[in-house]
Amino acid sequence: MAPIKLVIFDCDGVLVDSEIIAARVECTGYRRLGLDMEVDEFAARFCGKASKAIRDEIETMLGHKVPEAAVSKIEAELVEAMKNEVEAISGVRETVERLDLPVCVCSNSSPEHIEGVLKRVDFHGLFHPHLYSSKLVCPQRPKPEPDIYRHAMREFGVSPRATAILEDSVSGVRAGVAAGGRVIGFTGGRHCHQGHGDDLSEAGAETVIRRHAELPKVIEALGAWEGVS
Repeated sequence: MAPIKLVIFDCDGVLVDSEIIAARVECTGYRRLGLDMEVDEFAARFCGKASKAIRDEIETMLGHKVPEAAVSKIEAELVEAMKNEVEAISGVRETVERLDLPVCVCSNSSPEHIEGVLKRVDFHGLFHPHLYSSKLVCPQRPKPEPDIYRHAMREFGVSPRATAILEDSVSGVRAGVAAGGRVIGFTGGRHCHQGHGDDLSEAGAETVIRRHAELPKVIEALGAWEGVS
């Protein structure tokens, strides 16, 4: 048995309720270019994926390249929407303070986005300076590759089996599992659809929670149960 010594949080959809905002803005922007998809479908399909991976997949669906000007317009609209609309996921601060363990953030989002949204909901101080972006750490290998999580484990000197990872997306869960961590699925964001928890379990999450308040007991249980390696 390996007691948990580090807790890693994804950012979007776990700490801030931003995935549904991103899905709405991006879906609307790509619909201007001919994409035939509704916001809920967009959220279910692209949640947690890196922006380049989303763009590549959409270009395949559209059958043509997306103009850089259109991408820039979508990105600007997304920044503005986050600035005006992003809200905290309930219970984060109380849970982090109860854990009394080292914590950090690992995200596919840009450093500017991570810093910005966490400051807007007053969570920045809970995790700073341990805010890791795949765009800086491993730009060619974002989630679902495990590199960002392995980086955090090395930074803290903690083994994978002593690391708990809270993730809301299939690609994030797969990244955590590939890194060897103890992955907990999270379904507390507004983007989570019916069957979302099942998708996370199938991707390899050892358990799934809906509220941050459940996390301390789950982490305690993981430390007492070796799980499936």
